Amino acid sequence: MKVKEFLKPNLFKLLVFLFIGVIYIYFAREETCAFGGFLFSFCYRTYGFPFFYLATGDVDISTEYIKTLFLGEHFNKYGNVMFNVVALLADITLIYILSCFISVLFKNMQLESK
Repeated sequence: MKVKEFLKPNLFKLLVFLFIGVIYIYFAREETCAFGGFLFSFCYRTYGFPFFYLATGDVDISTEYIKTLFLGEHFNKYGNVMFNVVALLADITLIYILSCFISVLFKNMQLESK
């Protein structure tokens, strides 16, 4: 199979992409809290899988920690939200490649009639 044919979009790949994308990008989230005594604590929520692209919550206090995450140096702060465009694009790319692999699996399956 050629790479061009493998990556060429079709309806099935787009439907699989949308289904997995909603699960991985919207529903995949992690809540993190850290306590360093009475005066230092923070909680934030990150969204995205496998790379976090959005952080909400106490981002003012947790900015230094969020920057240590994988691709964390690409986070940009907008008010009380931190957004990572690079991680979002990486997530979208990996989800599309996964949908292409799933499409190949379904294409190669053949039903036997007896």
